[in-house]
Amino acid sequence: VDYQQAPVKEREKLLKIPVDSNVLVTYRHRIDSAAFARAREANTEAAYLDFLKRFETASQKADAIALRDEVAFANAVLENTYQSFLTYTEKYPDSRFAGEAKARYDRLLFESKTSDQKLTTFESFLSQYPQTPYRGEIEQQIFEKLTAGGEAAAFEHFIRKYPASGKVKIAKNFLYHLLKEDERA
Repeated sequence: VDYQQAPVKEREKLLKIPVDSNVLVTYRHRIDSAAFARAREANTEAAYLDFLKRFETASQKADAIALRDEVAFANAVLENTYQSFLTYTEKYPDSRFAGEAKARYDRLLFESKTSDQKLTTFESFLSQYPQTPYRGEIEQQIFEKLTAGGEAAAFEHFIRKYPASGKVKIAKNFLYHLLKEDERA
């Protein structure tokens, strides 16, 4: 770019060296290749980020992005926390690993936040994360824990509190049979 913007006299001086745009482009490609080789040797997220920042026009840009994503995902797997996968998906949403990172985030978040297996914990989690892919499992846990005593009031409470749940039909069936039994008694 500098060569092309240089005054004609300056370019003529450079021709005596001999330097022209083709030579400069060749050198740029060699420099890019050497820098990419250095980044690959280090094989760290930071090395690839540095390469991408400093060599924006390098022909190896796509390869550097793919390797950066791979190394960053491997680091998230090693840490294996929902926070590490959340960070990964926020930093690299277009990565080929983004889907797997999101799935691992969802699983680890669910396991971490509901590890005590208490009713209030499941209800709180469902309230905080209504779009969780573990909604069915959570609703099952809530249903079982809330209605464990078998009282009609517990089934009524579940039906009122979780009207959109897939477990409402089951709760209504239990409630119907409980009320029928009460009528017979």
